[in-house]
Amino acid sequence: MLLKGIGTFHAGPITCLDTKGDLLLTGSEDATAILTTLTISAGGAPTGKVVATYKQHTLGVESVAISPSMQYMASGGIDGQIFVYNAHQETPRFQCSHKAAVTKIMWHPATDLLLSCSVDKSVGVWDGRSGARVAAWTGHADTVMDVSVACDNSAVSCADDGCVLVWSFA
Repeated sequence: MLLKGIGTFHAGPITCLDTKGDLLLTGSEDATAILTTLTISAGGAPTGKVVATYKQHTLGVESVAISPSMQYMASGGIDGQIFVYNAHQETPRFQCSHKAAVTKIMWHPATDLLLSCSVDKSVGVWDGRSGARVAAWTGHADTVMDVSVACDNSAVSCADDGCVLVWSFA
């Protein structure tokens, strides 16, 4: 069954989303990320309530991620910036930077590590509580398009160079 109509919150096209529990985090070409709570009424109608609007990016938001604990929200943008927020606060906890556009961010499913990949051909690993860079993985010859945690001790990235690389957190 298709549920429609939770609302239009962005001024531009939505480029990405993440959900956990009743939280929906969306990113847009309008350079914002918006945190919304979703509910389904007894009659089955979906509703959404904006909890926070994150406006720190100067260009479009390409990726958003909700931490496994649902305590932190993150957004990565074409401006090369990553912002991490406490869930219900609109001021960032900290900012991380790539040298070029961020293509994807994701939280490690079992830790507070935030992973990012970029047009700058790198994968960044950040402490999601402090913003400190834990690692910068390089080896791709072109834009890194995606990254995923393969198990607790490794991650996999793929790039426009046609390669898949495996990285160790150890």
